[in-house]
Amino acid sequence: MPLLELLVARRGELLDRWNQWVRDEVAAADMGTGELVDSMPVFIDALIDSIAASRDSVREGSATGRSSARVHGGERLRLGFDVTAVVREYNLLWRAILELAHDEHETLPVAEMQLVCDIIGNAQAEAVGEYQRERDQEQTRQAAQHLSFLAHELRTPLSATLNAFALARTHVASEATRYLAIIDRGFKRLMEVLDNTLIAGRVRTGVMPVLTDVDLSACIREILAENVANAEHRDMLLQAEVPPELPLRADRRLLTSVLSNLISNAIKFSQPKSAILIRAHQAHAMTVVEVEDGCGGLPPDKVTAIFDPHVQIGADRSGFGLGLAIAKQAAEAHGGSLQVQNLEGRGCCFRMELPSAG
Repeated sequence: MPLLELLVARRGELLDRWNQWVRDEVAAADMGTGELVDSMPVFIDALIDSIAASRDSVREGSATGRSSARVHGGERLRLGFDVTAVVREYNLLWRAILELAHDEHETLPVAEMQLVCDIIGNAQAEAVGEYQRERDQEQTRQAAQHLSFLAHELRTPLSATLNAFALARTHVASEATRYLAIIDRGFKRLMEVLDNTLIAGRVRTGVMPVLTDVDLSACIREILAENVANAEHRDMLLQAEVPPELPLRADRRLLTSVLSNLISNAIKFSQPKSAILIRAHQAHAMTVVEVEDGCGGLPPDKVTAIFDPHVQIGADRSGFGLGLAIAKQAAEAHGGSLQVQNLEGRGCCFRMELPSAG
């Protein structure tokens, strides 16, 4: 039986044989058949079409075959295969074709063997190339995101520290003590953020909450104390409506990052002489924190985009546009949410909901 008719007649057997060998020699034993097979049926069909055409102009395989190989390489990266496994998969396909021919006692013409070898070799190169391209792209994205997050996290406490220091220099000694205490807390916060971020960068774990008992009201009071000098410098008033005790199970570092971003953003974008209101309460099984600012409101088409990385809507573009993206990711990592309500003509109300303790 000629090779073309053999592949058409025993296509399912070819795919099953390849599937079993990949499962035995390359993939994890518990991987589902759909994930394992992936786009290989599309490539086999393209291989059959190329053999049927068997002209010099298609010796590299059809566009469909090359495209399916690239898709296959990208999917293997996402499934955790290494690049060696991707290479072996295509070698196993060639081996399965040769065994089918052997079963039929068929001697393949040299020209057909060369054609199939060329097509599989080029597909192998396409798959590996896409695997490496996407891997490099993801590593670059992670590194850029890590550095941006680090820079943003450092800027918030540093800004509060520098403003407090500037005010301390203009006050008499008795009043300066208050601002010097803010400077001390700011530097400690800088070191904490730096240490945690560098550790996260080394292990590349992303945002993984470590839940502990947190006194939310005490956490909010501490963040307000760090930001009061900045608010005074901009002629704004910070007001809080928070119960004296509001227990919560949360990652204190991530929670502090969310609240610091929301409050510092409120100060940054609110109009002079505005009042910034922070409210907290429990509703059903959720703990709710709201930060209402005096920014004047958002354009209707920007309400959703405000949480996208690097989006900056206000006139102040001194930051990286990452604060709200970080805050939203941290809230969702806790199983909660962060949303914004546009108060047209007045400002915005950012509402964070986190699962309550117990």
